[in-house]
Amino acid sequence: MYRMPEEIAVKVLVEGEVKEMSIKLERFEGTKVFQGGYRHRGTGRLFHHASTQFGQRERPVKNTDHLRTRDTQTCKIKTTTMQTTNECGTQMARKDMHLDDGCDTFKIAGEYRTAGEYWRVRERKTVTIQRFWRGFSARSRVWCRREEKWALEEKEMEEVAEEEGKRTQEKQREMQRRMNPSTVQDFEVLYNELDQWREAETKSIKQAEVGERRKLALRELLHKETRLLQTIDRLKITAAHEGKERRTRRMLELMSASKQWEMGDGEVSEIHTPWTNRARDLQDMYEALEAPLLSVEERLDVLLHLKWTVSEFDCRLTRDIAELVDREADLLSRGRGEASLRPLRQRIRNLFLRFAETPDFNPEASRFIRVPPKYGKLTDEGMVGLTGVVSCK
Repeated sequence: MYRMPEEIAVKVLVEGEVKEMSIKLERFEGTKVFQGGYRHRGTGRLFHHASTQFGQRERPVKNTDHLRTRDTQTCKIKTTTMQTTNECGTQMARKDMHLDDGCDTFKIAGEYRTAGEYWRVRERKTVTIQRFWRGFSARSRVWCRREEKWALEEKEMEEVAEEEGKRTQEKQREMQRRMNPSTVQDFEVLYNELDQWREAETKSIKQAEVGERRKLALRELLHKETRLLQTIDRLKITAAHEGKERRTRRMLELMSASKQWEMGDGEVSEIHTPWTNRARDLQDMYEALEAPLLSVEERLDVLLHLKWTVSEFDCRLTRDIAELVDREADLLSRGRGEASLRPLRQRIRNLFLRFAETPDFNPEASRFIRVPPKYGKLTDEGMVGLTGVVSCK
């Protein structure tokens, strides 16, 4: 608890010098009059207003001797005149005075209504307002319900159309799978349906025919089944050939694809290396070999470029390609037809594909080659067994 000291030291600036003076304090021993403030509930300490810190305020003494006299209790009246904005007055008509009534208007008082009638009219109008508001609210709710119903119907129609589209696409896909099968599952579906058809036809023949007619019908059924199996085998060969072509094209595209490197700032840059450029040239050459023949000169240009490309390496594969190229060029100069050159061109494409798939000629092919376990180390004996790899001596 703070206690005021009896003497304090004060530093005072006197004529440019700081002097320390001792001042005695007179402590107030009485009880301080509470003139407003608040008391702290926790500690019980009183906090007074600022006006209580400066001593008692002297209040003037009022003279109360004349409060109950006649002069004090007498009301004084003063008469004043004033000019209003609009002058008005009332004047009755007289015989000796002319009044201008040109601007006069007649006012008729309305029907007098009692308090009960007023409240009845007000209640009736309140009910009318409520009726209109409730009608508006009901129409709004009905309209919202209609919109929700329309949205639901539209959603259902879209779902039905989507389901119908999916069924149509599925039906077309199933038809495409049967007309142009390309996967193992497609051929499995064809074989299963053929087997079900054969069993159903056999059952119907056995139930309807007897004797020699049954044998003839079963023989005819066997011939139909054989023709269908031959058709499925031809489709399988075609699908295998197309699948091989797709895989080859995809492999060449991946070989010639650019390298993607992530830079320090997070951006990805595409970089072409000498190996990817080499793979891109070989891909263009393979596509040129597969392109349809437009003229003999264009084909000769392609063959000449192919021979220059493979002549960079001296091995059995490149020598075979160069020999076949010379043979086709000789046949073209003799005017042979395209049909007679088709097997030769196919052989050239196959050998060039082996050339493009060999890492010695196309370094990017090393990412796609499948090396057998016994050829893990490429020795002279192992290189002889690898397809397309020949020791260049």
